[in-house]
Amino acid sequence: MPGPLPDPTEVDRPYWEGARAGVLRLQRCAACRQLLFPPARRCPQCDGDALRWEDLRGRGRIWSWVVFRRQYFPAMPPPYIVVRVRLDEGPLVIANLVGGEPAIDAPVRAVFHDTGRGLVLPQFVVEG
Repeated sequence: MPGPLPDPTEVDRPYWEGARAGVLRLQRCAACRQLLFPPARRCPQCDGDALRWEDLRGRGRIWSWVVFRRQYFPAMPPPYIVVRVRLDEGPLVIANLVGGEPAIDAPVRAVFHDTGRGLVLPQFVVEG
């Protein structure tokens, strides 16, 4: 989906590098084992700073969703769907749904969209 793109920082650069490689990658706190989204400098659970990047399966279930029917960005014409997904590994992540109909608890998998502008975006499609 075209539109405004994030500007990667030193904190989240490994997330975007994972997306470019076709992998959903999140931080895990070495102290409490919490997976983090969005990326951070410190763990919001225990305030630990020993964070390591981990490749995940990229599968989960829709926890909630919304259809945007109003245009907020010139490059993103409505309608478009944003989902909050509970990954199989536990954390909740947010991304666009680009395939299938949204429904609570529907199984989804991550797909990766090359924007052609130097960034690859993780998105989700409904499985089955």
